[in-house]
Amino acid sequence: MSGEVWSAQGNIGRVLVFRLPPGLDLMDAIRKQVEAAGFKSAVVLGGAASLRRAVLRNVKSSPKEWPITDENRHYTTVEGPLELLALSGNLARNADRSFMVHLHATVSGADGAVHGGHVVKGAIILSTGEIAVAELTGMVLTRSFNDETKTYELKPETQE
Repeated sequence: MSGEVWSAQGNIGRVLVFRLPPGLDLMDAIRKQVEAAGFKSAVVLGGAASLRRAVLRNVKSSPKEWPITDENRHYTTVEGPLELLALSGNLARNADRSFMVHLHATVSGADGAVHGGHVVKGAIILSTGEIAVAELTGMVLTRSFNDETKTYELKPETQE
């Protein structure tokens, strides 16, 4: 594989810390808070939460040809109660200017079993979610079609 590296430099702007109440979908709630704050792009600094459920996606096989599809993925629904141990990701703009929330998480159950992967819709807050997100300034994150992988990939771009 020989792809172009997309990169940009910018700064951390405002930092948004918020508490999510029971019953909210983690991805939707983060998107709504970032939109309400007026951020153009953001990175997730981290989070701590209890979850009723987590829905995680992982790659299980390499595609014969791009793009990676659901044939190459494994979805795991982990029923809680769960502890959110680690959270990372970003919020980038799609072509229609809406946010695409890209999150990865590690969660554990009461027995200590740990699961991790790409977070998909359906990760629900049990009692609380405490999330920290940073605004990016001097750059914007967008999703652009990548000819090599045949999917929309993160494209950071410097802004003056």
